[in-house]
Amino acid sequence: MRGLGVPKNFTEGLKWLIRAAQSGNHHALMNLGMLFEQGEGMPRDYAEAKKIYLIAASKGNPLAMYNLAEMYYHGRGESVNHPEAWKFYVAAGHAGFPPAWLKVADMYAAGQGVQQDYAKAMEYYRKAAEAGYLEAMERIGQMYEKGLGVPKDHAEAKKWYSMARSQGR
Repeated sequence: MRGLGVPKNFTEGLKWLIRAAQSGNHHALMNLGMLFEQGEGMPRDYAEAKKIYLIAASKGNPLAMYNLAEMYYHGRGESVNHPEAWKFYVAAGHAGFPPAWLKVADMYAAGQGVQQDYAKAMEYYRKAAEAGYLEAMERIGQMYEKGLGVPKDHAEAKKWYSMARSQGR
């Protein structure tokens, strides 16, 4: 598709991607789902993307789980469904995709799809931060700065903001 080591040929690449997806390769399924979701080289088809992501997710692909969550969260192809988004974000986090923990935490902080719970939000921000996710470190700083789910502590907030900055944020 992208012409790595061979001439670029989307049609030929798509043929091989579909073959790999049909054989059950979860990476190929996830990539095929992305093509349908984004409308790359074909008409955008959210229903087909969702169907393919569900298969890839059932095979343990964390990015497919995350992409499903994003579709539910943003209402791509159907109405917004925060509880379903939350379920797939959690699954993606457990499958080893740390950015999902940031989304789970944000949903707890905002009360989207779950009961608002700042202490739980902090728990999931910490999971993402422990995996090196800088945005989670910033959110922890904000939680300490505002006293959400933790006692207000400007020194602790500054520590987390500094940690995020020192790592490139």
